[in-house]
Amino acid sequence: MVIFPIPKPFISKHKVQLSLEDLTLIFNDLFSSKYNIRLEGGANEPIYLPTSSDCKTNRLIFRSNYISSALHEVAHWCLAGDKRRKMIDYGYWYNKDGRSNIEQKIFEESISDQAHSWCIESLPNRALLFVNALVCYTGINPFDSSLYQFFSE
Repeated sequence: MVIFPIPKPFISKHKVQLSLEDLTLIFNDLFSSKYNIRLEGGANEPIYLPTSSDCKTNRLIFRSNYISSALHEVAHWCLAGDKRRKMIDYGYWYNKDGRSNIEQKIFEESISDQAHSWCIESLPNRALLFVNALVCYTGINPFDSSLYQFFSE
């Protein structure tokens, strides 16, 4: 089992609920200088916009003011490679009609497997940095697999 470098002296003694404003501040504090990125809310649809002639800052924009949308978009950004972060929405496209039941089941299985493995293996660097900052703020250790309900047949 891998031990994650969670700085315990900085962990809050009381579990703190994370607000959208706090999440945005934590992300921007951690990454804006090094990666020239800003996390912003208020969009009708979430989108990642790399720098352009119109805007010299990378922008990670989440839907309305939903914390779940912000966390979802942060997860994409933390996992995207250098090449993908140079493309609008990382160069991905979305199936507007959604997934079939079989495709959804396969998706949930691969997500469950990945979540479980990240409870025992290391996360990519940006993701680990962000998670550690959230741990320091909230006092909740997300690497405790008992917090999750994993997919099972």
